[in-house]
Amino acid sequence: MIVLTCAGQALLTLTKRHLLFVIYLVLPFFSYCQWNWMNPLPQGNHLQSVRFINPSMGFSVGDGGTVLKTTDGGQSWNRLCAGTLSNLTALFFLNPDTGYVTSENYLFKTTDGGINWTMSTYYWGMISDIWFTDNDTGYFCGEYGTGLYKTTNGGTTWIMSTSIPTSECTSLFFIDAQTFYGIGAMGIYKTTNGGNTWVTSFQAPVNGFLTDLYFTTPDTGYASCTGGMIVRTTDAGSTWSVQSFGDTIQFRSICFSDQSTGFAAGGTWTNTGYIYKTTDSGNSWFLMPIAITDLISSICFPDPSTGIIAGQYGMMMRSADSGMTWNALSSHLTIKDLYSAHFINSNTGFVTGDAGVILKTADAGNTWSTVPSGTSEPLL
Repeated sequence: MIVLTCAGQALLTLTKRHLLFVIYLVLPFFSYCQWNWMNPLPQGNHLQSVRFINPSMGFSVGDGGTVLKTTDGGQSWNRLCAGTLSNLTALFFLNPDTGYVTSENYLFKTTDGGINWTMSTYYWGMISDIWFTDNDTGYFCGEYGTGLYKTTNGGTTWIMSTSIPTSECTSLFFIDAQTFYGIGAMGIYKTTNGGNTWVTSFQAPVNGFLTDLYFTTPDTGYASCTGGMIVRTTDAGSTWSVQSFGDTIQFRSICFSDQSTGFAAGGTWTNTGYIYKTTDSGNSWFLMPIAITDLISSICFPDPSTGIIAGQYGMMMRSADSGMTWNALSSHLTIKDLYSAHFINSNTGFVTGDAGVILKTADAGNTWSTVPSGTSEPLL
């Protein structure tokens, strides 16, 4: 939020060059593709999902039309332009060239690795997840009665295939073209005939919402839950067992790097991130001893050693040792709202904001540092 009152009038006196620097810094949600981020780095929109096609190439999507791509196993990420400012919710790539990302009401398709995108027609409801079984056949589901939509022509047209017996479908997982699962806020649902009919596989406890699903074999699968729970099946969804880790933990994402080793990630109500790991196929889980200050939205392991987590404020971290240690791929001086800016010469400028934040540059906005203000009041 930008407040242009009193001190905010200083923006009107800045040169065009300095105004650009200020806009880079004070609009962390601003996502037009021709702008370069200055804080946070490499960008500051919340990231919602991360998936890899192979150990080298992966994509991440998030708020403000954010699409990121890596070709070196997640060591570095480049921003792509999907041509939208909508919040992006999910992605699925068939190969390095052809992929789809979803927003709350639209789908976007690329056939050149993310350089160019085409947009679908409008869909009522919020699209939550997308999955393709081959080049032509794909499905997406969503919240608020979106149901299950299907394409048989590579996403050119979509029709409503069926209604999953839940008003909110948050995630899909396919065993094969006919057998797959859908998660709703309060249950797990299974189809064995391509989505024509569904059965309720699991009914969630009342103190949590199911968020993500992962199967390591056709029989063995896991689901994460915001109520600090992980549920597991070893008989293709006929029965599920529940493991509880305390209701302050919000598990948002779950994945496995092999049949024995898995990770469940999320955070607490205060947004501190947590990662739990199993090495015995989910019989036991232990908390990873790492400090993560932001809520984790998605975790992915493209190979047994390499892991990526993504989440709030553009947070990204990478592990190269099976999740034992994690290195930050993102950074920020502050996540507070910034309100006003003033340059005293061509190189030196200041920005002020919420909770007493003062930032200073001495090199025309290329780099910034924090300055103690001695107050926690908003500086307008």
